[in-house]
Amino acid sequence: MPPVPVIFDEFLLGYRGRIAGLNCLSDPRKVLSADIWEGAMYSTFVEAAARVNGISIEQVLIRHTCYPLRDLLGPASTTVPSECSVLTQLSLPTIYDLIAYCDGCVEEDAASEHHIAHWRRDHQIPGLLTCPVHTTQLRFVRQSIASCTPPTVGCPDAVWLSQNQYEAYARNPHIAVALGFLQELLRANIALDHRLCVFALYQELERQLPNRLPNARDLIQLIRDTYPPGWLDITIPAENRWHARKAGDWSFARTTSGIALAAGLLFPSPAIALARMLPVPAGAPEPAVN
Repeated sequence: MPPVPVIFDEFLLGYRGRIAGLNCLSDPRKVLSADIWEGAMYSTFVEAAARVNGISIEQVLIRHTCYPLRDLLGPASTTVPSECSVLTQLSLPTIYDLIAYCDGCVEEDAASEHHIAHWRRDHQIPGLLTCPVHTTQLRFVRQSIASCTPPTVGCPDAVWLSQNQYEAYARNPHIAVALGFLQELLRANIALDHRLCVFALYQELERQLPNRLPNARDLIQLIRDTYPPGWLDITIPAENRWHARKAGDWSFARTTSGIALAAGLLFPSPAIALARMLPVPAGAPEPAVN
């Protein structure tokens, strides 16, 4: 079988699973078999995906994983992570080991030119519960399913959220801004400098609370008081529960989730939040915040 090309918005984990399924492999880790790649040998799946599709390894990460939502560990960096990091962390920032899909997208795939239902990268944003295209509730299944089969309409849903919770989260304006912020970062692969982000957040916090010196304690407490606790738990990675630590812990400023949550709290739109956190070109006016 000739090498399988990746679909433009396909999630890397799903792409690997699709190749495994087409080659009747029960273990997706065996996709590096030379028989699959017409005799070529690759040391990593990311390398194979890059070579077969005629793109760079970095482009694979930017287009087909959630690499643009990586934690902000310092000033903007273009360092490409290792293969181990890609497949164990960057491509899997999903909710409680679940992967999301939309019934409407699956139906459109069936009617499309390629007739291939696939797992979409844009559905895997932490905390996202609604399809950006169809505005319908996403469905969630175990990641092990995506490792061997495509999404299917009516696939057993790993139910973890009540309808009342979903509707409350969907109506929350702060959640909408925070998710919009993450979506823009993912689509544009924008690298943020956490120092500029913290400066912009504290500047806005000082504007809204003029009688107090802005600090991490106040900002984290506002996040705790504003966002539903259940939604925070599905948005912030388990290994970085900064919102559950002591109130003065400012490590939120070093994570994408923390910056997005603060942006949703303080700014009226994702566009204004991004404009405030990105370097302003010389001579360009700063956006007003109403």
